[in-house]
Amino acid sequence: MISLSQHYRYYSIIIINHQNKTSMNTTNPTLTKVRLHDFIVGTLYLVSVILALTVNIQWIYIAGAVAVLQILSLVTKFCPVYFVLNKLIPGGDKVQNGPGA
Repeated sequence: MISLSQHYRYYSIIIINHQNKTSMNTTNPTLTKVRLHDFIVGTLYLVSVILALTVNIQWIYIAGAVAVLQILSLVTKFCPVYFVLNKLIPGGDKVQNGPGA
């Protein structure tokens, strides 16, 4: 049988290792921009679908517009969300800021 102190020691080591891994990545501005982009776009999709199901089906056009912008950003290398994030968060790489960036 494993004692309570052994459980505590094991789980505290796991928590400390997890904190060390995650704290290394939070200072990278490029990674922060990518995570914020994913959060913003995912939130737009989720809100659009919820509003389409509960309020009016025409809210689904927001999800369609976001999808079209994401597909076009592959060709044009311009994403409006990254454009704003590059202005708000200095440093790091310019992420998808158009061909002249």
